[in-house]
This record gives sequence, C-alpha cells and structure tokens, in this order.
Amino acid sequence: MCSSDLDGRQESNRYPSGAFARVESSPSRGDRSVTVDEAGQISSGDEVFVLCDDYGDRIEYAPRNWRSRHYLLKQHLQVRSVDGNQIELDGALRHDFAGASPRVYRWQPLRGFGIEHLSFEDKNSIPDSEASNTFRTVRIDGSIDSWVWNVHFLNSTSIPLSIQRSRFATVSECLFRRAQHLGGGGNGYLPELYQTDDSLVEY
Repeated sequence: MCSSDLDGRQESNRYPSGAFARVESSPSRGDRSVTVDEAGQISSGDEVFVLCDDYGDRIEYAPRNWRSRHYLLKQHLQVRSVDGNQIELDGALRHDFAGASPRVYRWQPLRGFGIEHLSFEDKNSIPDSEASNTFRTVRIDGSIDSWVWNVHFLNSTSIPLSIQRSRFATVSECLFRRAQHLGGGGNGYLPELYQTDDSLVEY
C-alpha cells in the first residue's frame, strides 16, 4: 500500500493524496473484483475509486494554452469485502482499465450534503468572450448521496452547476435560464457532471 499523489507519471504527481494499492494486470469491463499488490489499508465498507491514465505528446493550442494528450478512466465504488489481496466491489467496472498503472484509491467523501429552495442570479459585468467561459455558480466536489433540489440559476456564466468526483448525486426540479459567455466548443450551460458516477439529472 502506498501513499502519494500519482497521475501515472512518476515525475508529475497531481491527484489528491491518499492511500492506494496498485492493481495486478488490467481489470476488464464487467469485473466485480480486482487483485492488488497489497490491500493492507483497504477494508470492507471503504469508499474507493479505480483509476488509470495514459499520457502522450503535448498538444498546443496557443503559447499559454496546452495540454498533454491523454485519457483518464475513473470509477467510484464501495468495497464489499477483502480476501487477502483481492477486493470485491459493490458494482461492475464500466471500462477496461488497461492504461498505465491501474490502481485503487481509498476515498473519504462528504456524505449526505444538499442544497434546496435557493435562487442564484449572476449580475457580473464581465464581457462575453472566449476567454470568460469557465465560471461555475455552484460546485459540489467529492460527495456521496448529495442533492440539488428546486434551485434556480439565472444569468449564469458558463456552467451554473458542476458536480465533480462524486457518486449518487441527484439534481431535480431545477431551473437553468439565460446562460452567459457562450464560448465555442460546447461549454456547458446546463449541469456538468465530471468524473461522477451513478447519478441522476431530472428535468
């Protein structure tokens, strides 16, 4: 069991710190268990996520706008049981985790958080432009069993509601009206679910 920030490249560590176990071989879609190198700090009932990623050449859009060519697979699950170094999960994997360094991280989310019966109206004076298209009105990050119910988002800049790195989130009976900063490339404008599993957005 290791404790580190890791993104698949030893020289560039960016993921949140936490205990992780390296997965033996490559887990396949449909698998409900994984075998790790050492499961000592993972126990039955723990919240975990399975993650792997690959990085390649640099893609440059402009001198200060670039990224590495990569993909990332991540899925939040709960541990049902641990037998030696085999971890049984509460659901099936949705992907083949065949990238670099597949691993299981222990995760400590905020449980049972929600907002309801609120209105947010953005009255900023930032001009409409491609450079102003990444604002978020509300962001919920790292939660289980969260909810957003009967919340109105008016004149939002780009993304009114973002739920990230979460599981079992519910968005219901919300109003999204008059988005601003309509940048190119599919900017959002409605709820954004990023690295979030087993969740529901109801209109």
